[in-house]
Amino acid sequence: MKYLNAASLLASAVLATSLVAQITPAGSTGTGSYANSANLLIDGFTPPQNTWWQDGTTVSWTGFTTSFKIDLGAKYLLTDIAWSVDNNDAYALDYSLDGVLFTNLFTIGVNDGDVQPSPGGMDTMNSFLGDPNYVASMDFAAVNARYLRVEAVPGGDSLNAIGEVTAYGRPLGGAVPEPSTYGLFGALALAGLAFWRRTRRA
Repeated sequence: MKYLNAASLLASAVLATSLVAQITPAGSTGTGSYANSANLLIDGFTPPQNTWWQDGTTVSWTGFTTSFKIDLGAKYLLTDIAWSVDNNDAYALDYSLDGVLFTNLFTIGVNDGDVQPSPGGMDTMNSFLGDPNYVASMDFAAVNARYLRVEAVPGGDSLNAIGEVTAYGRPLGGAVPEPSTYGLFGALALAGLAFWRRTRRA
C-alpha cells in the first residue's frame, strides 16, 4: 500500500505545482493625478526596454501622491512578480487580502534593473531567479494576496511611469484545475496502482 500512497503524493505535488501560473487581474484603479488609463498596468503588454516613460503604453505621473491598486479577482498564493517601470525611480509594491490593509512586499531603487540613465526609459524586471531580468530586491517569500498596490517612493527624479505589472501564483481555496491536470493526476494514480498490484503479486 505504501507504493500507492507514494504515487498519490507525487500526483498531488504535480497537481499543486501545475496551478502556479500567470494571474489575470479583474481590474486596476488609480488615485491621484496620472496620464493614460490605469488598465494599462494589466493589459498584457510590456513596453520594450528603453521605451519613453510618457509613451502611450505607460501610465505616468509626477511626485509621490499617486498610487494604483490591482484587484487579482480572487485570493492567491502570490509567488512572483514581473513589471515594467521607469528606470531611474524607486517603487514600492504592497499586497493585501482585503484591499484596505496593505503590507510591503518589496521596494526597488533607482539602481535596480538594466536600463542605464542614457538613453533611459522603461525597464523590465522580475523576481524569477536566473532570468536575465531578475532583480534581487524584488525576490520575496510567497504570500496570500488578492490586491496589489504600486506607488513611487522618494529616491528617483519623481518623473514616474509603469508599463505593466504581472503577478504569478495559484488560487487559494476551491481552485478548479484544468482538465489536462486532472488527466495527469489520474494517469499517475493509475500507474501507482498498477505498480502496487505487481508488487503484491511478487
